This record gives sequence, structure tokens and C-alpha cells, in this order.
Amino acid sequence: MSSAGIPVQLGAPINVDGTAHTSRSSSVVDSSSTPTLAPSSPKQSTGSGSKLHDEKAAPGAMSEKPHQTPVYHRTSEDGEHGAPLQRPAQPNRQSTFTNMISRATSGLSQNNRDREYPDDEVSSFERAISRRTEQEKEGWSLEGVMKRDAERDAAEGKNPRRLDVSWKDLCVRGVGADAVFADDLTTMFNPMTKRNDKKRKAALDPDLEKETKPQASEKRQKDAKKSLPDHGSQLGPNEKFLLQDFTGTLKSGEIALVLGRPGAGCTTFMKALTNIRQGYAGIDGDIRYGTMDSKEAEKYSSQIQFVAEDEVFYPDLTVDQTIKFALKMRTPSDKARPQGVSREEYEASYRDTLLKTFGIEHTVDTKVGNESVRGVSGGERKRVTLAEALVNRAPVYAFDQPTRGLDASTALEFTQAMRTITDYQKTTTFISVYQAGNQIYELFDKILVIAAGRCIYWGPMKEARGYFEDMGFQVSPGSNLSDFLTAVTVATERVVAEDKKGKVPNTPEEFAVMFKQSDINARMLKEIEELRADEEMLRSRTEDLKESVVIEKSKRAGKKGPYTTTLATQVASATRRQYALTWNDKASLGIKQGGMLIQSVILGSLFYMLDRTTNGLFGKAGVLFLTLLVNALLGLGEVVNSFKGRTILAKHKAMALYRPSALIFAQVMVDIPLVALQVTMFLVPIYFMSGLRRTAGAFFTLWIVTYVTTHSLLGFFRMIGFSFSSFQGAGAVSGLALGLIILTMGYLLPNAQLPWWVGWFKYLNPLFYALETAFINEFNGTTIDCAAPALIPYGQGYPTTGDNIVCNSPGATTGETSFPGRRYIEDQYGYRVSHKWRNFGLIIMWWFVYLVITCLAVERLKAAGSVKSFLVFARRKVSNKGNDAESGKAAAAGSETAPVHSDDDIKIDKSETLFAWKDLCYTVPVRGGHRQLLNKVQGFTKPGAMLALMGASGAGKTTLLDVLGARKDDGKIEGDITVDGRPPGPSFQRTCGYVGQMDVHEPTQTIREAFLFSARLRQPRETSDEEIESYVNKVIEILELEELADAIIGVPGAGLSIEQRKRTTIGVELVAKPKLLFLDEPTSGLDGQSAYQILRFLKKLSAAGQSMLVTVHQPSALLFEQFDSLLLLAK
Repeated sequence: MSSAGIPVQLGAPINVDGTAHTSRSSSVVDSSSTPTLAPSSPKQSTGSGSKLHDEKAAPGAMSEKPHQTPVYHRTSEDGEHGAPLQRPAQPNRQSTFTNMISRATSGLSQNNRDREYPDDEVSSFERAISRRTEQEKEGWSLEGVMKRDAERDAAEGKNPRRLDVSWKDLCVRGVGADAVFADDLTTMFNPMTKRNDKKRKAALDPDLEKETKPQASEKRQKDAKKSLPDHGSQLGPNEKFLLQDFTGTLKSGEIALVLGRPGAGCTTFMKALTNIRQGYAGIDGDIRYGTMDSKEAEKYSSQIQFVAEDEVFYPDLTVDQTIKFALKMRTPSDKARPQGVSREEYEASYRDTLLKTFGIEHTVDTKVGNESVRGVSGGERKRVTLAEALVNRAPVYAFDQPTRGLDASTALEFTQAMRTITDYQKTTTFISVYQAGNQIYELFDKILVIAAGRCIYWGPMKEARGYFEDMGFQVSPGSNLSDFLTAVTVATERVVAEDKKGKVPNTPEEFAVMFKQSDINARMLKEIEELRADEEMLRSRTEDLKESVVIEKSKRAGKKGPYTTTLATQVASATRRQYALTWNDKASLGIKQGGMLIQSVILGSLFYMLDRTTNGLFGKAGVLFLTLLVNALLGLGEVVNSFKGRTILAKHKAMALYRPSALIFAQVMVDIPLVALQVTMFLVPIYFMSGLRRTAGAFFTLWIVTYVTTHSLLGFFRMIGFSFSSFQGAGAVSGLALGLIILTMGYLLPNAQLPWWVGWFKYLNPLFYALETAFINEFNGTTIDCAAPALIPYGQGYPTTGDNIVCNSPGATTGETSFPGRRYIEDQYGYRVSHKWRNFGLIIMWWFVYLVITCLAVERLKAAGSVKSFLVFARRKVSNKGNDAESGKAAAAGSETAPVHSDDDIKIDKSETLFAWKDLCYTVPVRGGHRQLLNKVQGFTKPGAMLALMGASGAGKTTLLDVLGARKDDGKIEGDITVDGRPPGPSFQRTCGYVGQMDVHEPTQTIREAFLFSARLRQPRETSDEEIESYVNKVIEILELEELADAIIGVPGAGLSIEQRKRTTIGVELVAKPKLLFLDEPTSGLDGQSAYQILRFLKKLSAAGQSMLVTVHQPSALLFEQFDSLLLLAK
């Protein structure tokens, strides 16, 4: 089904109280010419574009009435459908409005556009226009599927897999060491560097040296024990608490919301609970999964899943191929599957359920894509991540920011889906969300609020608001309840009642102490004691889980490992996936094979038709040398490839989909036909053009030797890549190894002349054996004629035969004018004919050895989430922040008492540019035809106005920004785009700023360097360097990146976090002072307070004359009111 972005409404935002939001600039679409949208037939949603008017009247309004209480269903302990569970209603004006906007784009008839919708009708209104309602009309609903499966399992005597998670006195210790600095040419070989760094650090921060001493650490522990109960966790030298003194339990069938600002410790908490312990100095306390402790739970890692926030996929695989592969790895055995259901039927049914649950059925044949490969939208890619995670059917899930990049409707539907799955499958679910609307908030059973590594609330959802209101805090108008809970520790963002000012806690420690003394905490402590006291129930559930894990495994899968399928099945599925990756990237395959052909022809022309005399000996040796070397050197790319797919491999290892070694075997299987094609494409032209032996035996012998040698070198470089944890180390070793390989081949320098301290490497070098075999194959059995100038004496009048004639060539004897080729290779290179097939066997042996070492190395690869992310700083600067990931996040987000940044003095050149587009259509070629992504879209933005672009995921928001920003180089664009009434000129892109969803940066730059590089190249030439640096510093301050300004950007997982990279992306465009600014999801992945600061800064820029178009998902009313006009897109 083709999706076309269609303008639904362009007008002034509506305030949550139902009144129109007035602004300096607002536009509406003439209702008389607005196309009608029919949910059942998106193709009918076409029509002529509408005229633009500069009006300020709101197109509609909503009256304010109490929100209808949502009703959900639960199953009882025996799996029967239980009574409805009613959740308490919360004031929810902003959430229903933003969800209504996002859902309306799924197919609401425009005939009802002017109708007013009171809040008591909002629920029915949303159901009428949601995607889920359309599915229900087709006879499908997730709740129906879950209920049917629960009833079927109950009839077959199968109990749901359940694990109750409890934790007591949980503390996580991290390393608070000096900043990690990047090496440069002046320091990388200096053994005194680290010592000098410590001295410099101590000079800048004297307290650090004191705190790293044991006595200071003991003093810190004593101070903590004064205010908090004894949790038994001891800090080692140079350590600090990332989490301190957490106690609680979450029973199966319950779902908890984890809240906290970036850096508070939400990710650390969920990693600790999902038994990811690597990357921390230590995890103390008692964590139990049923009756299992953390050590025993390691055997069942596939049943305790942490789902990271980043989307890691092979971009060239389609959505269908991605989901199918995961399903094949986790499909249970015949005993565990429902009776009468085959493996293929199970996979197809489960796949359809996942696709329908997340509304991505239409993307099955679309590539997942990334920043370089066009694929599904950012929101759809996030849904693919969630669908893949649910393949495991784990009883314990921890989702880290699963709604990042999703529109409000899809975010709500995901949470509702997890609510349904939790209720029916009795899972134990933790979800952390930065910007949780009130409707999402109400779906949870319990709330955990973390501030600076301290638990300031853990208890029932319905009591969280009242707990903090009783302290004296008040909910800000238009803010979400989740934002309210995370803002109470931030002095600049919380609202305190007049009679409570000066009496409320201020620091996270004070909040933690107050919670420890609360009645809610006493009830939570009683709950964990009661749960652990019921050992019989916990033991029964744990044993049921262990038994089900064993039953669902294949017979030969191994009882001890976490994998469901056999190694053979894993290799077969991984091989099919690797073939699909190769086939889907036909351009790279074609370039590689075509490049080999071109190189062969070029080299063949250089050595064209070599003589069969002594004059051709050197050339033939060069041809054989290059034939082996060029093919083998392609294996050098395996070092890069081993790091490209490493994050995906680590994720799949954490999910226990397959053994990492299965991927290595799969790559070898894929290499077999591709290398055969590669060797053939290269060998045929150069062999016959250079005039090598024209016999079938000689040709195919050289072919098979080249073929096996290429495989062996691929394995060699692949071994190096997977044996190192960093690309720098692997690159250095592979470069050194390449030099040794070429040097010890025996061509550039005869083996007899190699010094002993280098010559030993030839025995590890497959090319050494291959070159000897190739020379024997070419020269053995041939007779070489001696020709001038090798014939001495030579020239006019000298005889060419006789006893006085000498052939000046290795292998020749006095008086001979020809000699056997065998003597030549023996005398010149020391080769022995008897080594021919021995060498062939040794090449295969080394291929096997490299393969085994690679498999052992890749099995040691750490699972996703277990590697500690850290920040690396430029050596010329020293930051006083720790280098752990949570500290880095806190540095970027600001401390719990972050100061307010004054941005009133922001000065930019006032823009007078009016940017407009009319009847904009965009069509791209797809398999079997064309797909229209934009259909008759029109709108404008003018100086001083912020235009919000909204719509469901996949509606075409990013596509519209790309087209408007002249960033599409394929497809067909129709319609008018004008700047001040004229078509955009050649400098249009330079004068526009574009903040994309994907955060693409040069990984070796620091944040400050990236900002200065962008500003110096894009600001006017007459701008002085002092002005540029001043403005860059101002942007760094506004984005709260002061502590990270000299941190190296790096790559995800080894550098800035996702949230920090998003701020950097925004800053790179802001420092250029663009006339037009396009921002695609600038608040995605940020907490509510940070998102507000970003939009507040953008509003200041807008007020100063900046024109901008911003796509935004899940805005609270507070964020939504920052915009001047609104453009909605529908599929």
C-alpha cells in the first residue's frame, strides 16, 4: 500500500482549554477545497491543493470535561478472562489532544473537522480514527489473540512463564576516574602521559585527589550511612555510586514506569535488574528472579531481556527478512508449540501478530535502512526494534526509551500492547520513558522515580502524584504528570506551594530520606517480604520456567546453553540472511566484481603477451605475484566489516538468537560462491592477456590455488578484526600484518635473504605457500630459451651457439641456450617441485586455523549493553566530570539544580525570507511500480514563525522536510517551492539548516570543533572569528553542553550518548545562523524539561526573526503552545 503525505490541516494550534492559540503568524486551509480522507481507501485521499489564508481563528475547539476512565482487562491466575480493571482517571487534556491530532492523520473524514469534541467524547473519537479500530473492524485485535492463546495454553495444560523480580539494598558502583583522553602524535608513545594527566587533573580539581584516597572514601560512606540505612555496599578506591540503596519488587503481571532525567540512573537500574553486570565496578545487593539469584539467572539470559533505545539493524534487510530471521532462531520445538501447528505456520502467525500489533504490515518489503540507506521512517524503524524484541517471549522485559521517535498515537498503542501482553502472558515489564503522556502514564501499575542515583519514589501509580503534592509541589499547567515527577528535584523547574516554600526537600539525598520514612515505602518493604516468604509459589514458577525453556529447545540444541535451535539451523538461517544482505546491496556487489574485472584488464594490458624466453621471466613472476596479492588484499576489508556488524551481533547475542560463531560459518558459506566469481573475473583476463601457460591443467591449478588463498586471507583478516575490541588496535595490527605478508611472500625479497626476526612470519603466511605453488605450476615442465641481453656475449657478429656462450639467468649452465623452468625456480627462489600440493594442504590448514581462532574470539564478544560507554576528551582540555555514561548524560542534561540559561541576548540577522510550497508531490520508484509519498502538500513559513509539522509515523514528515530542504536526489518532485516568490537558488542548501533524525557526525571531532567547523564554513565571510567563537559558546551554553564541549563525539556505544548526540546535531545547525531552519524530531530522546529548553531556545530564535519548520512527536501542551502554526499530514 502506498503512503502519501496529505495535508490535513494547516492552522493555529489549539490550546488545551479549547481556545485558539493566537500568534503573529497562522495559516489555515480553506475547508471548501480540502480533500476528503476515507479510512478504508487511502488512495481516495487525493484532491486539489487548498488556498492559504492568513487567519487567526482556530479551526476547532474542545470543551473541557473530565476524561473518561480507561478500562482494561486482566486474566486471573488460572488464565481465565477476569473482571475489568479500572484505573483512576487523571486530568489529561494535553495528552488526549496530541494523541487525537496524531491519530486523526490515520484517516478521519474532513467533513467533521469543524465539530467540537468535548473530553467525554474523546475516547470514542480516538477509537473511531485509530489504526487499532480499523484492525478490530477486520476481525483482529491483540487482546483477542492474547485471550485465544491463553485459553488454548490452559486447555493444553501449559502455564504462562512467570518470574517475579525483587531487589533489596541494590547499589551499583561505577568508576569515577579521571577523564579518558584521546592520544595524539605527541603523546601516544609517551609512557609518562597518564602520570602527567593525573597531576593536571589534581591541579584543576584538588578535591578529586582527596576523594580517591581510601580514608576519603570511608568518610563518604559514613556520611551516607547517617542519612540512609546500611546497605552493605563498600566503595573501592576511585569509585562512586551510580545507584544507591534501591529496594522493591515487581510481580509477574505488573508493569512499572521508570522515570528520571538523563543521567539519573534509569538505564543503569534496568541493566542491573536484567543481570547485565559487565561495565560496572560492581553491583551489590540481593536481586532475585523467582528463586534464582543473579549467578543462576545467567543461564537463562534469553528470558530476562534488556531492550536498548538505539535501533541496530542490517540496513539492507527488509522488515520481513529481519523479523523472520529472529523468529527462526526462537521458534520452539514441536513439544512446545501448540498442537497441530507446524514450524512454518507458527512463524507466519507470530510474524503477522507482531506486524499488526505495531502497525507495520505495509513495510514488509521495505528495507529497514539507516542514515545512508533509504528505508522505513524513524518511527517505523523503532517499531521494528520493539517487534524483534518480543520474539523472545521473555517473562521479564526492560525497555529503555521504547517510545523515542514514535508519534503520540503509536507510543500509546505500544504501551497498551505491552499492557495487554503483560496482563495475559503475566510478564514482568519495566519501561523507561522520558516524555510520557498522561494516557501512557495511567497504564502502569507502579512508578519508580530516580534522581541522581537515588530512589525518591517507588510505589503505586495512583499515589505518586498525591505523594509529591503532599510535600508541597504543584503540577505546572499543561505539563505531563511524568514531567512533574522528574522536575521536583530541579529547583528551576518545580512549582512549590506558597505555604510550603523553604520546607520541601531540595537535594536527591533529602528526597530519598523522606521516601524512606514514608508509609508507601513501608508498604513496599512489606510487599517484598511477603513475596519472598512465599517460597513455594516462587519455586513452582521458577521450575515451570526452567522446564519450559528445556522443552522448547531442539533435541540437539544443548541443554546448558540459552539457544533454542541447533548450530546447524543457526548457520543455515544466518547464511540465508547473509545472502539476502548481499543480494539487497547489488550496487556494492556489482562495483566489487566489476572493479576486479577492470583491474585485471588493466594489469593484463601492462603485461600483455610476455615472451616465453628469459625476457619474460620477471614479468610472469610479477603477474603471478599480483594475481595472488590483489585477490587476497580484498580480505583487508573484513577488518572494517567485523566492526560494522559487531553491534548487531552483540544485540543478537544478548537476545540469545544464535551463537556468534554461527555468523562466522555463515560468512564463510557466503564467501564460497562470491570468491569463486571474484577469482574468475580477475583471473581469466589477466591469465590469457599476459600469455601464461595455455593448458587447462595449469589454468585450473592456478585458479584453485588463488581461490583457497583468498579464503585463507579473508579468514586471517577476519580473525584480526574479531580479536580486538577497538578498531584502532585491529587497524594497527592488520596494517603491520599486511606489510609482513607482502615482505615474506618470497617475491620482493628472496627467502634466503630474509633476516631471522622477520623470516619466521612466512610460515604463518598463506601467500608464501601460494606463490611457491603458482611458480611451480607455471614453470615446472617448461623449457626457457635464453635471449639477449641474458645471452652473453650478444650483439651483431657474435655467435648464438657454442661452448663459449653463457646464459646470464638463474637455472642456466655454461654452453646452454635454453634450460628447464624447474631449475630456474629452484636457483632463483629456492622452490621445490615436491612442495606443490603440500603447500595447497598447508593453505587449507591455515584457513581452518584462522576460522577456529575467529570463532573462539567472537564467542568472547560481550553482549549488547554489557560494555560500559565512556567519554573521551581532547587532551588539551580537562573536564571535571567523570567518564562514565551516566555522568556524561547528567553533564549534558544539567545537574539536578541546573541554572537557568539566559538566552535573551541571542542576536541573529533578522530574516525577511518567505518560504512557501504548493501542490507538492513526490513519487519514488519501488519494486513493481511507483509509490507516492507526498500528495498535494502546501504551506508556508515566514520570519518570526514556528511551524509545527505533525502526523503519524510514516505519514511523510521527514520526506517533506527532505524535499523542501533539497535533500532528495532520486524520485520525481512536482509542485512549486518558492523563496520570496522565486525558485530556490544554488546557495539555498548552504543558507538552510537541517537537523535530521539521524545524528551523523565526524567521530574524531569534539563538540566544540564540530560547532566551529560548521560556523566558520557557513556564516558570512565578514564575520570575525571572535564573533563566531562567542556565538558558538552561547549555543553550547543553551544546549547545556559546557562540560562536554571538548568531548570527542565518537560513535554510539563509545562516545556521546544518543541524547548528547541529538543536542550536538541541533547545535551544528544553529551555529550556522541559517535563514531557514528545518528540524526533524529535535526533542526525540530528550526528557520533558530538556525538550522544553530546546523549544524555548528555538522560540527565542523565532522571535528574533528566524523562520523554522519543526516536526515533533508526543508534545505536551506546554511544548505545543510554543508553535505558531500547525501542518498535519495523513497517510
